[in-house]
Amino acid sequence: MRKRYPLAMLLILVAAMVLTAALAASALALPTFTQAVGAVGPCATCHTQADTHAVTYHANNLMTDCSNCHKVNVSTPPTPATCATDPGCHGAVTVILAAHAAAPAPGQGCTTTPGCHGVVAGAVITSITPSHATVGTSVTVAGTGFGATQGTGTVMFGTTAATVTSWSDTSIVVTVPALLLPGAVDVTVTPDGGTASEAFSFTVDAPPVAPVVTSFTPTSAAEGALVSVTGTGFTGATAVTFNGTAATAFTVVSGTEISATVPTGATTGPIAVTTPAGTGTSATDFTIVPAAAPTIASFAPTSGAVGATVTLTGTGFTGATGVTFNGVAATIFTVVNDAQMTAKVPTGATTGAIAVTTPLGTGTSTTNFTVLKATKISIKLSGLTAGVLKRGRAVTATGRVTPIRAGKVTITLQKKKAGKWVKVKAVTRTMSATGTYKWVYRAGTALSARGYYRVHTTTAKTAKYKAGLSVWKNFRVR
Repeated sequence: MRKRYPLAMLLILVAAMVLTAALAASALALPTFTQAVGAVGPCATCHTQADTHAVTYHANNLMTDCSNCHKVNVSTPPTPATCATDPGCHGAVTVILAAHAAAPAPGQGCTTTPGCHGVVAGAVITSITPSHATVGTSVTVAGTGFGATQGTGTVMFGTTAATVTSWSDTSIVVTVPALLLPGAVDVTVTPDGGTASEAFSFTVDAPPVAPVVTSFTPTSAAEGALVSVTGTGFTGATAVTFNGTAATAFTVVSGTEISATVPTGATTGPIAVTTPAGTGTSATDFTIVPAAAPTIASFAPTSGAVGATVTLTGTGFTGATGVTFNGVAATIFTVVNDAQMTAKVPTGATTGAIAVTTPLGTGTSTTNFTVLKATKISIKLSGLTAGVLKRGRAVTATGRVTPIRAGKVTITLQKKKAGKWVKVKAVTRTMSATGTYKWVYRAGTALSARGYYRVHTTTAKTAKYKAGLSVWKNFRVR
């Protein structure tokens, strides 16, 4: 006999079965928690969740702010109608979410991580430009989450706070603090009311060393003289002074050498070199000597033709007003410095001394400069009648090279074939003491044929005459 249940008990049993099915269905449809990208809204509803009986979470479909997050009581789940408006929540959820850290500061934004709502985005340093510098240098710290204004925010180099020039949410300009030792140091940014960023490495460079002047040569000279200064740390030099008077012309040859021209008005005293790192001063004095008439110690080359450039070496060339070659004025000359100048051999110059004139007098060389005349070569053909040689006759070539010069000439008989000159015979002759040469080509097969011929003469190249001279004469055989 079957046992009968009262109607009320049956209704209670049916309701329990429906509720169990609903809870089972909801357990299979729990929302998943995903990491939000960037800030998801203000932090007004972010809380410290120490109490696991009332937690706030984001469902799958993240909302744009915290007001759309549902509260779930883990002891008494809400009815389906309570969650129906949230696309990411369907039915009751009986889970315990992980607790939060401390509540984030206002205005810093919050993100969502699995089991935790309201995580602070925080300050992040992405770069420091330049990546290394000396103390006192302005650098730019780039990143995110610094806050729109500095407020109580700080930038720390190790344990030393930096002076802030400008501050924005993504860029801060600061000065590398003084007294930091050279080497790597951790830099952190702490926004107004927030927590410090992770450390970002920066290198403090060693400060540049001021220049040192160890010597100079010559140790005495007149205004306009060129002085070579030796020492260390000269790279980037911005000034050279002679007892306080600035040299208007100087050249940084290397980090250990500078050449400078003694300036007008300089007096006896130390030489100083200045760079961005400081100033180095010589321990001894440079002596200014009274200006005197110029002197010519040497010149090069010692010979040349009109138009050649000659370099003069000596003293007192500053302010030169004239240069002469054996009394003939050079129209073109240049004063390089007090000890050097250049001049072009003028038209009409002859062999003799070179002289340089300044307002203080004239200096003359003790040796002569040799002026070379233009070299010429000539050729003459004998045995021709009106430029025509009868077949079978001999032709005689004579010529001269002036001025007289030792050496040889090459004489070539050529015949014109198909529009080109083709060598028939070539001989070499040594010039006589008077610079003349001669060659007789006897009657032969070549001169028995009608046609156009020429005799071509070329001088040999020598160290004194870099290029050979060339001349020719044409004739006809018929």
